[in-house]
Amino acid sequence: MQMRRRDREITDIAEIKRILGENKVMRVGMCIDGVPYITPVNFGYELSEGRYTFWFHGACKGRRIETIEKNPCVFIEIDNGCEITGGRTACDYSCDYESVMAQGTARILERYEEKRKGLIALMKHQTGMDFDFAPEDTENVAVFEVIADWVTAKARASGK
Repeated sequence: MQMRRRDREITDIAEIKRILGENKVMRVGMCIDGVPYITPVNFGYELSEGRYTFWFHGACKGRRIETIEKNPCVFIEIDNGCEITGGRTACDYSCDYESVMAQGTARILERYEEKRKGLIALMKHQTGMDFDFAPEDTENVAVFEVIADWVTAKARASGK
């Protein structure tokens, strides 16, 4: 995906990983029957052979799972928030930020081994600690995997 503001594009993998590492929440955008839906979720991720995989979890029933079952195309947004910068006039104001965005296909994981891998990645990212999950730990939770088709990162710092 080509970015319009190439001067703000982040291509350094280490910088992208830093932004992801500093954040615990990502927003997942979905669409069903022409109606958009976005939800904040805790996440984990992996970068392997140049491909980003994201995992998140949720209830086994409800709007999120129904939407993904009908339309698995999702959009991910993660950001470091916004620091307002100002000046003498209203038009001098802006926002410094860093963000990562991705598009991909969500899959609802069914097999224990897949759910376990996703939950381990999620908990490692959220806590920095290693956890394991028994089969019974994964029975009453939906685990979603998103393999990103593309990932972009962008930043705006004061003075740019």
